[in-house]
Amino acid sequence: IEIARAGNYFECGGADVITLRFSPVGSAFILQENFCQGSSAGNNGGGEIRKDLPDDFYRTFTQEDIAGMCWGTCYEKILECAALKTFLEKAKARGGYCFRGKEEIR
Repeated sequence: IEIARAGNYFECGGADVITLRFSPVGSAFILQENFCQGSSAGNNGGGEIRKDLPDDFYRTFTQEDIAGMCWGTCYEKILECAALKTFLEKAKARGGYCFRGKEEIR
């Protein structure tokens, strides 16, 4: 789920994209990526950071908790992300169920 996007690829700081992802074994993580034109005077060259989430994050974390873990450029956009809000509401309503492949687990 893309939860935030900020900045501009053609500007010095580049563009930040933050996504909520799940590994094939079901563990969740936040992937923070920065894209820019390259490494030159004033450019950072881009890169990515992965932040693992606890197994029960969908029962205990709020959008504000997730936003606080991420780059400040995307903080407000994460708070406003309707897809993340819907995901967290559904996960809590379903008692914290998530999926691992085809097998539903708790």
